[in-house]
Amino acid sequence: MPIDLSCEEYDNYELACDFMIKVDEESFLVHQNILVSSSDYFKALFRSGMIETLQGYIDMKESNSDAVKQCIGFMYTGEAIITLENVENILHEATLMEITRLTSLCSIFLRENLDRENCIQFREITQKYDCECDKFIRNYIARKLNYMLCNNPELLLLASKFNFEQYLEASKLDCSSKWKAVKLWIEGNAENEETVQTHLNDLMDVSQYPVDFLLDRILEDSLVQSCKQVHKMVAEAVFKDVEKLSKLISKWNCIYIKNLVREYFPTNMTDTNEAADKYIREHFDEFSDREDFEELSTEEGFAFFVHPDTKFRSEKHKIEVAMNWTKQNESGRKGCLFRFFKTIDMERLSTDFIQDIFKFEPLVKNSPEVRDFLLEHSLSRHDQRPSFPQRSQIALFIRNTGEIKLFDPDTNTIAHLTEVYQQRYTDIVSVDGELFMVRDKKIFRYQEGKSWTEIAEMQKEWSSFGKVLNFQNQIYIIECHRMVRYDTRKNILYINLAGCALWLNFSTAATDKYIYALNEIDDATKYDPDNETWEPISPLENLVVVYTTFVVENKFYVLGRSRRRYCDVVSRYDPENNSWAEVTTSWGYHSNCSACVVGNRVYLITSNEFVKSIEMYNVETNVWTTLCDHDLGLVAISACTYEHRTRDEAE
Repeated sequence: MPIDLSCEEYDNYELACDFMIKVDEESFLVHQNILVSSSDYFKALFRSGMIETLQGYIDMKESNSDAVKQCIGFMYTGEAIITLENVENILHEATLMEITRLTSLCSIFLRENLDRENCIQFREITQKYDCECDKFIRNYIARKLNYMLCNNPELLLLASKFNFEQYLEASKLDCSSKWKAVKLWIEGNAENEETVQTHLNDLMDVSQYPVDFLLDRILEDSLVQSCKQVHKMVAEAVFKDVEKLSKLISKWNCIYIKNLVREYFPTNMTDTNEAADKYIREHFDEFSDREDFEELSTEEGFAFFVHPDTKFRSEKHKIEVAMNWTKQNESGRKGCLFRFFKTIDMERLSTDFIQDIFKFEPLVKNSPEVRDFLLEHSLSRHDQRPSFPQRSQIALFIRNTGEIKLFDPDTNTIAHLTEVYQQRYTDIVSVDGELFMVRDKKIFRYQEGKSWTEIAEMQKEWSSFGKVLNFQNQIYIIECHRMVRYDTRKNILYINLAGCALWLNFSTAATDKYIYALNEIDDATKYDPDNETWEPISPLENLVVVYTTFVVENKFYVLGRSRRRYCDVVSRYDPENNSWAEVTTSWGYHSNCSACVVGNRVYLITSNEFVKSIEMYNVETNVWTTLCDHDLGLVAISACTYEHRTRDEAE
């Protein structure tokens, strides 16, 4: 056992010394029995009969003299002066001499003095000498890793790769912080591109990162892009689950994904390419505004333009996008122009628009085939039949019963047509002379003499404040915060368009170019389909109540109660001056009415406690005529023009 001597007594103690420890230029006289009782190393040395035993000293050339002195003092006194500066040296010598109690004392010291500034350095020490506190310090670092990453990241560079891997594995860092730590360590320790690749392979387990993070963050990182093999490894992980990947495709990454497929040829490249193509087709309007749209090859671009599932805002916008895309590489793409125009639904284009591109578009001027094609369609407009036949009828939807009746303007008679299963939100609209119904989330088409056929379903039901109307031969469902458009010819549903931003009960009507909406608190706005935005227009301040709205000869009218006089007034909007003008008055009371236009005549179906009648208003003569009374009751009625024949007959 160690002799109970003070350090001062030990320094002067030389009696009965029988061995010497030499370190550098210092020599320490010691007693073999003291060394044997405290150090397994010296016990084995003296029992082995090695040369050091015979010559009476051992030369510890590689040792630190101060640390050796602390070890010798500990073997005699059981005490050592351990500091942050000498703990590693003492631990090294104590481990070499196999002084177990001293190594335990060093381990306790390290644990008690552990903090966020020295933990990485301490861990390198404890692992090197297999200290008792090694696991405790490792877990401490794992808990504090995020703090060090944010506040003192250079400390992480002190960790060995093996230890750094342990910290990452034991930590609870999110994927972004984990990647930040990996990148920091590699950039601080890699000597060249080869070591960067080695470190990335060792430290980056792609299975720990979600696909969206690999796609959006890691694949785009300059460090990963500098190593081809690692970049390929990450790309293959992204391509592994096409179902997950398809949910992550956006207008920001769809072309990038297609380029990755071309670069690495994954085993499921067909499915991956189709997932990206499907997204582009479904969101073509958004995608076509991006610069990387130009990266599409001629074959790819044309394939999107002519694919039946590609969704466009309008035929006009389709032409504009195709023109811009062609101009980016005119020499390589102008050969597609005529084939492209043959896919356009020319019936949806105005004569003015066709004539404008014929006269002023340079690409068209330089393409005889396209010029002839447009000229033929422009001239054929003179022989086209009107959108509705000469004899149109008016469909009346009785909201509280679900019954739909027909009003014949020629005979002023009302007859039963059909009925619908009434739910909370139901309305009817006519497109191309056909009758459609919007009910909750679903859209139906009416086949005369048969039944209603479901043709589309929205993501969620529309509200009781929403409005349904026909604009440019498509169904628009308009609400405050959102709008849905349904193309009846292509059977395509466009969702999440901008709403009109009007609260309470608002009214809508559409000209050839715009949808107009206004409510009873002097708010008015119009929708431009070319840029998909609503813009405020001058409010209608002379009305206290808005009854209904309608469009005649492409002019927007509003019928409401005058704010200044005890009568109803009709006002017309002037888009050039953004102003309103009163055009006529009526001493009738048109609360709870619906308007429907046939030719240049407005039919008003009114159903309130004072008036239950159908009137006709002629905008040319400003004459009101009561056609007939009705017995539909005190109910809410919506009306639309209806061509009384089936779709097959119309065609």
